[in-house]
Amino acid sequence: MRLDLSPRRWILSPIAIKARDLDGNALLAFTAAERGFGVLLGNIRLTNKPYTPPGFVILKNLRPGKATQLVQETHASGQKVGAWCDEGLIYKDPETYCRLKFDRRAYELVDTYFTWGRNQTRDLVEKLACNGDKIRVTGNPRFDVHRPDLRSVLDTRAERIRRRYGRYVLVNTKFSTFNGFSGSEKNVSVMRARGMLHTAEQEEEAKGLQVFQEKVFTAFMQLVDELSRRLPEHTIIVRPHPSENHEPWRARAATLPNVKVLFRGNVAEWILGSDICIHNNCTTGVEAYMLGKPAVSYRPVCDSRYDLFLPNALSSEAYDLPQLMQIVHAAVRGTTLKQGKEWSDTAKTARDFIANLDGRWASEEILDAIEQIDLPEAPLHVRANGFERLTAGARRYLRSVRELTASGGATTQERFAKQKFDGIPRSEVIDFLRATQTATGRFADVQVSQLEDDIVCIY
Repeated sequence: MRLDLSPRRWILSPIAIKARDLDGNALLAFTAAERGFGVLLGNIRLTNKPYTPPGFVILKNLRPGKATQLVQETHASGQKVGAWCDEGLIYKDPETYCRLKFDRRAYELVDTYFTWGRNQTRDLVEKLACNGDKIRVTGNPRFDVHRPDLRSVLDTRAERIRRRYGRYVLVNTKFSTFNGFSGSEKNVSVMRARGMLHTAEQEEEAKGLQVFQEKVFTAFMQLVDELSRRLPEHTIIVRPHPSENHEPWRARAATLPNVKVLFRGNVAEWILGSDICIHNNCTTGVEAYMLGKPAVSYRPVCDSRYDLFLPNALSSEAYDLPQLMQIVHAAVRGTTLKQGKEWSDTAKTARDFIANLDGRWASEEILDAIEQIDLPEAPLHVRANGFERLTAGARRYLRSVRELTASGGATTQERFAKQKFDGIPRSEVIDFLRATQTATGRFADVQVSQLEDDIVCIY
């Protein structure tokens, strides 16, 4: 690959979970390119590349453990640093969020912090005493794609799914504490090592979450059986969480004629194509609300320590299988699940949590804030000679061999990383670019170049 770009301002946008993050980050990149920025988008290690220009790095979480060191190192390399939290929309309470998801020291070091909406902002400033001067209440680009003005992008994908699988019910799982990719045995020890557990009570609560998820996981297994039996004309699609072990779901699906386990693409297009989305304490309940699709939170076990407000508030709720099936059958018939005052109360709640429900895109608001920062203009020169391409291919080959033959922990980590992020082919970004061009009439001059298997440049 050879790429020479004239001096311009740069944004570096690392992502961790491709299925969740790519569309929103790509839309932000297209919008930035339209304003004259260059954007490097891809693997979370993209800031370490020798060709990386100085610019503005957007970190996607400030999780306790290494966040402070990461921000310090990024500043030391000559970059400005902003952040948002991919998990800052839904959490139990501010104190637990701060302990598990949010490093206060790292927050004080970033230049700008982008919040999902008023609720997160209030919690940071009023409950956690964070400096509010660096906060920009923008919403998140991930939800820009859910809005009606970009809905046609998802409609095309959803129609493709329906043509292949027919009418379907979507079951989204979220049990990584119990059914984690690498097992659940180390969960508490890892949390302790990262400084997330300070008392015996907190350790007991962490262990209790595994028990809670095990009970709900077992109920969801039974749910899949029931859906398969009661809806023989539908496909039942199980979409496991990106941090889960998908094999137990595949094993169960193998015993049922109309059940498939699929993890590909943005979950939003799968929600949009479904007759109803079923979840437990999951962001997909919020996404279904934004997409105008029926969703039900299945709560066979309730525990105030672990249940989360927002996804339940924006969904219908069922507490046992008969109640759930009644709601599912109503949705399949096309019955509206929430009406009147119940619907208006739901809309009020959503507006408090999500800044970009309407009005300007989060992408535009974020770029307004970045343009106020003094960023240098720098060129980009990328060279990959034949030898470098050959060695990169050899590394990919050896990695594949290790995945097939080795049995150590490193291989497990490699497979886990690949499940969450398997590269960014230029063709995928180009397809999304063309769809957004059609939907918006914008981005006609935006270009996409492949720098590495998992990094693209958008300009």
